[in-house]
Amino acid sequence: TSAGESWAISAMACAISAWILACSVSPSAGAPFAAARRGTAAAFASGFTKTKGILERMQNEKKLLVLQDFSAIISRPSADRVEILDTLRQIYNGRYCNEWGSGKKVVWEGKFNFLSGCAPEIEAQSVAELGERFIYYRTDSNSQEERACMQAKAFLAIGKEKEARDEIAEAVHGVLEKHNSVDFSSISIPESIMEKTLMLANMATRLRSVVKRNPYRQEVIEYMPQQEGPARMMKMAINLLKSLAVIRERSTVNETDLSVIRKVCLDSIPSMRRNTLRNILTKRKKVNFSGEFKIKDLLAGSKLTYETIRLQTENLTCLGVCHKAFKKNATDDSIHENAVAHYTLDNMSYELLGKSEILEEI
Repeated sequence: TSAGESWAISAMACAISAWILACSVSPSAGAPFAAARRGTAAAFASGFTKTKGILERMQNEKKLLVLQDFSAIISRPSADRVEILDTLRQIYNGRYCNEWGSGKKVVWEGKFNFLSGCAPEIEAQSVAELGERFIYYRTDSNSQEERACMQAKAFLAIGKEKEARDEIAEAVHGVLEKHNSVDFSSISIPESIMEKTLMLANMATRLRSVVKRNPYRQEVIEYMPQQEGPARMMKMAINLLKSLAVIRERSTVNETDLSVIRKVCLDSIPSMRRNTLRNILTKRKKVNFSGEFKIKDLLAGSKLTYETIRLQTENLTCLGVCHKAFKKNATDDSIHENAVAHYTLDNMSYELLGKSEILEEI
């Protein structure tokens, strides 16, 4: 995360309804307290009888859980990371239950929001393999315009870092407290925007679905991919739409709010896959495009390697977004062993992209 993102996330932690999930611990802390404070599953619920995790202290309150850098979790050993993610999945589903050899048992039911920043490394981890629960909002540090804006703001804050943090935190705190008692059921969403939101959630979940490959032999797919259902993302998108309208002091969602949802849905798609799909759509726009393309056709203008594009195109094919075919021999209708694969973009997927109004933004 950049400094600006860290400040914004830290500002959310100043809200009365927020809890901080610490991922570091003082060396002088005792073992039971260290286990509960560290960014492990014990931070949520501890097996130590004299220590309480966050879930035990929340007492079914509606809270915002803030973790400044999710990299602290994904950088942990595999077993620890899986345990933390499994805990988060249980919490997302509204119920957590665990018991330990100490005789302690924790049963928690409720809901809370989770906010965190993370480096792009999260895409290389297996966070989504057991069910995606997150939506993403990316800052485009590759954009020269965005970089210039970051640099200008950072320059203005030199020597005034503490004042800047305090000012951001105060502003965030004021907005959250002002709208804390709003009845979200009173916020209306026009039918046209709701329809576009449903299509965005449908398309984004399909495009970000996991294609599990063997870590040692990338050409081997471990199991037949199953597309992620759109329900979770649809629900989160609707909640975010209403929240945006509330913060902007409106009782009805509008297209400006929808533009944020459009970005969130696109940002939730793995970046390599999105880049490959963008190349396919660019190829499709050409006047002499026949409807078919080969992997080498996508290399022009791309910063990715041939093998990366091939694997990402194969991933899109596994998810039904593209179709693959081989040219057959005219004599015996067989396929030559060195035949080059030809791909086509699925018509239904293309239409859905168009109706979602993301063809130009993907």
